[in-house]
Amino acid sequence: MPVNLINEKELNEFLSQNICGYEAADSFSAEKLKSKDFVKRNSDMIADAIASQWMKAKFRNFLTENDKAAYLEPVTRMYPGCPKWLFRAFVAKIPVYRFRSERLPFDILRKIGCASLYVREEARRYLDRELKKTQPKVRLDYLKTDNKLSSIEQVLKLYGEDQKKIDFSAGTKRVFSFPDGFSIVQLLGENAFMAEGRGMDHCIARDAYFANYSDSHKFFSVRDRNNYPHATFQVDRNGYIVQARSKGDTAVPGKYHKYIYAFMNKYGIKASKLALEDIGLLEAGGKVLSIYSLAKAGPLYLQDLNVGDYRLRNLPDFSNITVENFDISNSMMKNIKGCARAKTISMYDSVKFDEDFLKDLPPEVEKIEGYSVPLKCLKHLPRSSNLKEIELNGNDFRPEELLEIPFYTLRKLSFDGGSRDFYKAYDEALETAKHSLFFMDRIKIASLIRSAG
Repeated sequence: MPVNLINEKELNEFLSQNICGYEAADSFSAEKLKSKDFVKRNSDMIADAIASQWMKAKFRNFLTENDKAAYLEPVTRMYPGCPKWLFRAFVAKIPVYRFRSERLPFDILRKIGCASLYVREEARRYLDRELKKTQPKVRLDYLKTDNKLSSIEQVLKLYGEDQKKIDFSAGTKRVFSFPDGFSIVQLLGENAFMAEGRGMDHCIARDAYFANYSDSHKFFSVRDRNNYPHATFQVDRNGYIVQARSKGDTAVPGKYHKYIYAFMNKYGIKASKLALEDIGLLEAGGKVLSIYSLAKAGPLYLQDLNVGDYRLRNLPDFSNITVENFDISNSMMKNIKGCARAKTISMYDSVKFDEDFLKDLPPEVEKIEGYSVPLKCLKHLPRSSNLKEIELNGNDFRPEELLEIPFYTLRKLSFDGGSRDFYKAYDEALETAKHSLFFMDRIKIASLIRSAG
């Protein structure tokens, strides 16, 4: 059952800003929807309205049905000016949560994006069927009553089946081939734009991209040996990449950067400032560098270095980079070798950590922000570390896990969220670890005295 939220408005704003068509206008009267001519002239807006009704009924519940989710933070105390219903909920001991969009895992965003794409397509198919009738009977709530679309899981299954039917070869021309079977193709026809957008769930299939840009820009797609797309990039008439996006309208994952770089080098293509981060490039010292060549650039200072969207499995060598904030969120790495000399490291939604992930942590790091960092990783944190704070989510851990953490690390932890019982267990674990450390130090001192004697 969906949880009670203290910031329902923020959740709605997040969905409105991140899900295409979520806030579509749905003020079409039943009388107007009986007119075949009206439906035909306004089919795109009506399809969006149908999809919007389904999304509003499903996405909020999908995001709030698991009260253990890291992005749902328990509200543990009242505050000045809080709503009266919150006071009543506290009295009745009804849990209340706060939605934290910054903690939302990449996989959840991907699922929502794929579901919204399929639902919009299904709304258009529904309208096409109705328009073939002499007298259409269009209902804005049609998808909400369709049993095969009753859950996100069912929609994602249908989405997967739908993807297999897309013809990605239509309207394309291969312009670059690689020894490993990958290639880059140019998108030349409207069918190619539609297929690319449907397969990648980004805007090239919408917003009249083909009509507005196909004459002034060139569009390319990075394809695997099965001709399935993994990245789309747009080049203007001056030879600049103006944007490059991957599935779900995200930055291009690191493993596909090399194909785009090879294409750029062969054809003398450059990247605009707006597109640098899309493909793992940054501006430093008046030069454009790839994140993979920073080690050769000599010592560098950067305010921020964000590689979190590239889904990296291994860090490039950043050991000569000094940075205030280093973001490796959404990464798939097992260790932190090559880490930048950072003051703060953010590592949200990075779940592939080995237990000794942090053993190579640079001494310059003073703070770690990582709501998904397993406690087991903290057992191997160097005792000589200069860390001052490790910010975690107390809802992610069992109290007994705290007993495995050394005192010198345990005392640096701070928790955003967590039950009263968890905080009590933390205080007890801290005291136990402190006494254990004192006892071990006394044994060492006694041993040294005996050795000296």
